[in-house]
Amino acid sequence: MVYAVPILAVCLATGVAYWLVLRRRWWIAGVMLAGLAVAMVATVLAGRAQQGWDGIAYAVVLVLVLAPLAGGLLLGSVIGLVARLRGRHE
Repeated sequence: MVYAVPILAVCLATGVAYWLVLRRRWWIAGVMLAGLAVAMVATVLAGRAQQGWDGIAYAVVLVLVLAPLAGGLLLGSVIGLVARLRGRHE
């Protein structure tokens, strides 16, 4: 399960961002990425306020869910942009 969640997050975010950029809805991917950045900062701040295992749980969420989602959004956006510039879209 430790590997399944990040892989699923990357695949889902990559597909969504690719689809959005191909259809010229790149700004939605940007808003999603900005929202993830805010969530990542909030997670770090909330994790620092906790002690012991509670703080580690915030770090686990950050590393296993939020970071792969952000990476997938970036990856899908770049792949979609390259495909769009090369003319390989519907």
